[in-house]
Amino acid sequence: MNFGTGILISFVLFAVFIAVLAALCMREGEELVSKTYYNDELHFSEVMDKRDNADRLPHKPSVEAGDGNVRVTFR
Repeated sequence: MNFGTGILISFVLFAVFIAVLAALCMREGEELVSKTYYNDELHFSEVMDKRDNADRLPHKPSVEAGDGNVRVTFR
């Protein structure tokens, strides 16, 4: 086998790899994409704003859960 044949085999194997990879990617579903993406993003942004506001509090609240109760204490 000469040098040119090795390069040709390498190119063919690479092309087959890319074709198989493309076929596998096309079979995957789109379940991670929401039909209401914009509204979901707005809601997530509101949640992140609330977390940021809580982090900026001068006195951090403590949350304790137990016996079916949740206690939130502000110090």
